[in-house]
Amino acid sequence: MKRLDFILGRALAGAFQGLVYSLPLLITTFLLVGTPNTLEILLILFFIFIFSLSTTCLAMIIASTLRGSRNFTLARSIIYLWLMFGSTIFYPVDLISNYFPSYIIFILQLNPMSFAVNFFRAILFQTTIYIRDIIGIIVFMVLMIFLGIFAYDRSTNK
Repeated sequence: MKRLDFILGRALAGAFQGLVYSLPLLITTFLLVGTPNTLEILLILFFIFIFSLSTTCLAMIIASTLRGSRNFTLARSIIYLWLMFGSTIFYPVDLISNYFPSYIIFILQLNPMSFAVNFFRAILFQTTIYIRDIIGIIVFMVLMIFLGIFAYDRSTNK
């Protein structure tokens, strides 16, 4: 088995796992907010898959770079905390822009989780889908895949 096949297989398995884990919450959201049309559901599932793929590759980068399970757990927790709490997941930008300085809003909007959340909100609440959110998610995915391949390859060639 080639190393690249192993890396991509692991990343795809993590993405599929993230998609499966998100389904109960997604179904609950549809019950509470309303069910989007078929194309919108497919877009949501596709972008959940892409974001899960990206975060799986991010975890692979951390695991390949750091030695020891404690270091990995600590680094992963810190990064995931930033992804979660440094994003617009809890409050939309429109709401928090009245309370925070513009540079904080700028940082929040650069968070990959914000791209995904803004995209999902736009579909669920029938608002404008911004191209920057789509591009942001895709750029994050491509970057994480390449960095994941590089980090894993580098750590196994020592």
